[in-house]
Amino acid sequence: MIPFKGLLKKEFYITRLWFLTWIIIMLISIIASYIIAYRIHEPMVPVGFNIGIAVLHFGFMPMMFLSSLKLEGKTQLWLYNPQSSKTLILAKITVIFIYQVISQLILTISGYIVYEYVLSHGMKIESFPFLTYVTLFLFLLLTGLYFSCWILFYWCFFHSLGKYPSIKKIRWLFVLILFFILNAIETALMQIDSLRDIVTKWKLPMYIYPRFHYVVTSHKWNLQFDMQQVSIIPIFIYAIIAIALYFISSRFLDKKVEV
Repeated sequence: MIPFKGLLKKEFYITRLWFLTWIIIMLISIIASYIIAYRIHEPMVPVGFNIGIAVLHFGFMPMMFLSSLKLEGKTQLWLYNPQSSKTLILAKITVIFIYQVISQLILTISGYIVYEYVLSHGMKIESFPFLTYVTLFLFLLLTGLYFSCWILFYWCFFHSLGKYPSIKKIRWLFVLILFFILNAIETALMQIDSLRDIVTKWKLPMYIYPRFHYVVTSHKWNLQFDMQQVSIIPIFIYAIIAIALYFISSRFLDKKVEV
């Protein structure tokens, strides 16, 4: 546990500036949205900004993770660390995950302020279902975590090819080939009707689809959430894939790939 705490401290130390930069940019954007809304007399501007920032959170964790991995490639520290590859990766994922949670909590607070702001300007909004909020919050987190595992896998695969001098300069091509092969396999599997029927068989109805409606007579926006059928089985499939990518990437690192 003590060595893992040391790894966490190291990860926080080497990534703190990137995270603080992101938070500052996000806060400046949120403040700017209210200034723009005041100047053009359109209270919906902060709503648009918050939605845009929420969308950017899909890439926040993967990009932070990739930046941290690139730093490892420059320092070569992983090659000489006595900890297992699984522990090294887990520490990095844990820190980036915590960053995303903090960032999303700030976005949540901003969203509540926006909610009160637009209500004060006459916009009609249905009561925000708590389950909808929890679902969207977890969806952002888990999606970022899933894509981070893919980033890790391709990064480790790319650097594992560095052991072969004949292809070292074109190893990015092999990464692209692998990417297209895996996507082709996924596409082919989803074209099998029986398999697709099983994957989409069990669904959970949730009010997570936002719909804006502009009332011409009152010149006001209304917002409501429509029901969306969410398939359950793909969640478990993506979880299994993420775990498999984690262990495969750890295996690459166990071989002390050249980074």
